[in-house]
Amino acid sequence: MTRMLPVRSLLFALALLSGCGEKSTELPVDGRDITGVQNTTPGVYGGRVMDGYLVKARVWLDLNGDNRYNAGPVTVTVEPGTEVTLISGEPTTLTGAGGRFLLDTSALIRDPAESPDLDPRDYALMAVVVPGLTEEETRNGNVVQARAYMMSAPPGVQNISPLSTLLRNRILLGGTIASTGSTLSVPGLENISPGADYILAGDERARAYARALARFKASQFPETAGDKLVNGTETVLDGPSLNLLRLSYVQNAAAIIALVDAAAAGGSYSNVDIDALTLPTVPLDLADPYILRTQRVKAYEENGNGLPAEREGVLTDSALLTFSYSAAGQLSAITANGCMAPSMKEMVRLANAGGRISATGTEGLPGVSVSQDSYLYYKEAGDDERLTFDWSGKTATFDTRTTCHRGLATSSELGGAPEKTYHWTLKNGQVETITDGEVTLTPDYTNATGPVFGYTLTRNDTGALIETVSVDGSISSCEGSIRPDDVGLARVISGQQAYTFAGYEPQPTGFPGLSYDWDIRNGDQHLLRQAFLDPDTDLEGQGLQWEYAYAVPVAVAQSDQQNLISEARLSRYGQARTCGRAVSSLAANNLYAIVGYDYSRLSDYLADQIQ
Repeated sequence: MTRMLPVRSLLFALALLSGCGEKSTELPVDGRDITGVQNTTPGVYGGRVMDGYLVKARVWLDLNGDNRYNAGPVTVTVEPGTEVTLISGEPTTLTGAGGRFLLDTSALIRDPAESPDLDPRDYALMAVVVPGLTEEETRNGNVVQARAYMMSAPPGVQNISPLSTLLRNRILLGGTIASTGSTLSVPGLENISPGADYILAGDERARAYARALARFKASQFPETAGDKLVNGTETVLDGPSLNLLRLSYVQNAAAIIALVDAAAAGGSYSNVDIDALTLPTVPLDLADPYILRTQRVKAYEENGNGLPAEREGVLTDSALLTFSYSAAGQLSAITANGCMAPSMKEMVRLANAGGRISATGTEGLPGVSVSQDSYLYYKEAGDDERLTFDWSGKTATFDTRTTCHRGLATSSELGGAPEKTYHWTLKNGQVETITDGEVTLTPDYTNATGPVFGYTLTRNDTGALIETVSVDGSISSCEGSIRPDDVGLARVISGQQAYTFAGYEPQPTGFPGLSYDWDIRNGDQHLLRQAFLDPDTDLEGQGLQWEYAYAVPVAVAQSDQQNLISEARLSRYGQARTCGRAVSSLAANNLYAIVGYDYSRLSDYLADQIQ
């Protein structure tokens, strides 16, 4: 999983880059030959901020690497085992004419008995455009900026621009950077030094790129956050939000540069109307939620005895489902190595959340294929099935190259016409009906709770009822019935919710009188178990149940997303349970499937896609 490099590591990254190419040894690691800016006065560190030259933009030296201004005190590690606390905080100022700034870095000059001096070239420069305050110098006078955006420069680079920002962001992400003599370049910026003053150099191509990139950055910075800026020292976005803005910038920069190139007829970049360009519109989920990355399915009985398996030890991997997302956190596709079983109930939950899986609360209630053919496809490399979502078009398409689905025509490879298409309708923002062309599911939101809702499933050709679920009331708490010894356990039935499952008559003995088992302690809403009937899977006709565990990693558990499943198990129905009972372990026998979950922050997912 991709992680951001600490800011102190950027010099090392630049040093590594200087080892690439014949002329790379000419590149100093502090960036002075890149920017052309010299600082000879101790305690003063200067440069410029530009799209065009920007006046009254806030600039600071990011000593602690959090990309936000810190008024102080701020603690900095000078060398292993030595920390320095700067009471006055990070050096900062507003730019003047020509975008010039001089930072007072006298506090970085230290008493040798205490620590070495702090070299300002070891730290990144940051700048923020403040709406209503910052002005851009133009031929027709200064223009007050209406939208906020942030820029930065790698350590040692003293000209801050959209191009230096792209350079720094790619370094932070471990992205491709070329070194040729005194030029560091990123893809799309060949023969351009991202740390140079392109205005002073008269480089119209670089300036056109910078103007377009700045416009994109401004479009992504939330207006509600920009409105809170007064002089640029305010913290209006948290670290995850800034991280997502950085990722989106890197991810879309090449497309923006290509738009500028296409508009520069005959290479005349000075005539490009930047404001007329149709730049990418990329909504972002700046909450940076945890999202489901994969589900690993064990549903193959390796002894050849078929399902259900007598014990968990004889089930082996039969499918890997990979989830793909947009920068807005919308689920765009689920791809399977092996087989999956698309669930219209899950599509309802996703559509009701606008496609944002994190907004469903409980992510990815599984719909798994128990076909033993899945194992055969899983053993082969490559993708075997894909479920693709079009949230604006209210459709999803299913494509398969497997034999796991009875009566479904398949092709030898993915692509082309889908084998099945799902359509849904919305009413008041919720799914009213969803169909795959053969059957229609109609949700019933009466007494709906979290991932639980009622529904009817009918045949399209005859209108015959296949199954019905009715949720009969709200969750009834039984926390007072929990034994003292069980209070600290992870899975305790602390609430139950009655429901009725109709269809597939006659039903197995003991199946009527169903209840969803919940754990509602500490304000949580963890669905522990739900039972259902499915004759295609349950050849014995004894009923099925899904059980869920939520023992997620500490980092996830401490977030505001408390309903993330860590493991789900599909097994033979085990009869009703007493409310207040501890159920620490999931079913270990009579198993059809075991599903493992893997999550990450949305920003980590996007960073991996850039790689």
